[in-house]
Amino acid sequence: MRKLLTMLVVIISFSWLVAYALPAKGAEVNRPVPTPGDFWEYESSVSLSFMTDPGNYAAEIEGTIRVEMVAYETLTLAGVDTPTLKMKGNVSLALTMQIPGPLGAPLTLSGTIVANSTDYRRTSDFELVYSESSGEVTTTMTVFGFPVTGTSTFQGNTTTKVLSSDFAFPLTYPCSGKTKLNTTTEATYTVSLFGTTTTNHSSTSLETESAFHCLMEKNVTVPAGQFLTVPLSRKTSGLGGVDFATLGIPNPAGNFTSREYWSEEAGSFVKQETRNETDSVVAENVLVKYRYRPYKPGPASLLDRELYGVKFSTILLTVGLIVPLVVALALIFWWKSRPRTPTFAPGVPPGTAGSGPMPPQNPR
Repeated sequence: MRKLLTMLVVIISFSWLVAYALPAKGAEVNRPVPTPGDFWEYESSVSLSFMTDPGNYAAEIEGTIRVEMVAYETLTLAGVDTPTLKMKGNVSLALTMQIPGPLGAPLTLSGTIVANSTDYRRTSDFELVYSESSGEVTTTMTVFGFPVTGTSTFQGNTTTKVLSSDFAFPLTYPCSGKTKLNTTTEATYTVSLFGTTTTNHSSTSLETESAFHCLMEKNVTVPAGQFLTVPLSRKTSGLGGVDFATLGIPNPAGNFTSREYWSEEAGSFVKQETRNETDSVVAENVLVKYRYRPYKPGPASLLDRELYGVKFSTILLTVGLIVPLVVALALIFWWKSRPRTPTFAPGVPPGTAGSGPMPPQNPR
């Protein structure tokens, strides 16, 4: 008995030693597999300001961004079939901007930004490979006491070719690598101002390279709840040779770093930050509400199947409400219209006065 207890103590002690000696596995985020109908809604805010020779620029943007999973589709790009997630995006933002005005006085613009997009992301790494978008920007500016309103509409498409990528799920600390992309955008812009409308077409091709690395797991609290996350930091350089300094604006290339807090539970990032060269947050998207149900391939249940675009569950619910009502109305109608048997006063034989209608009489 004593030997048995000794062996038990040794086994337990060795187990504790192994448990504490081996490094604990950190949080990890597997590749999200959303079900069509899943969505993520974010509150978005941007606060930028910088100085130039003409004066100060400042912008404040607030609003909502909603992304919804539509379907799994195979997209053919440059002759290559790519499995993708088809996503639908909606953006609604309010804009306030201050720009240098005449005689050194700043001008304030206020307006709205509304945009819709259909995006296709690779199922393997969620990289955006194709997007179609359209939207409208409306701004009002007061010049010498008079309001001036302008409207700009846009529509276009973006195709992204992944030149090289080290990015892969699952995300876990530590991870690092680089991604190199070539992005081509075709867009048409229409601007209406002072009763005049002009239309412009643009075509751009940008090659960018981003370095990423995973940070240590972190609990993040947002309006949608508290989540255990793996932060992913990205720093992008290369904007196709565009020199913003020629426009009097500091070059943003290499000055900004994005950080996404990915959650296994939410199936996406729950917070996204953009930080400037001083590590201050200048833009942020936080998850407000979401629905994420990991997709399980297979035949849909009878209730989820559709007939002419209407789910069977809806059809059954409608039938279940209408049929009892129709049966009840039919019973009421039958009850009201059924033939009635004549009634006679008690003790009065049929055919006598007060007993009801007289039977037919034989003529004499």
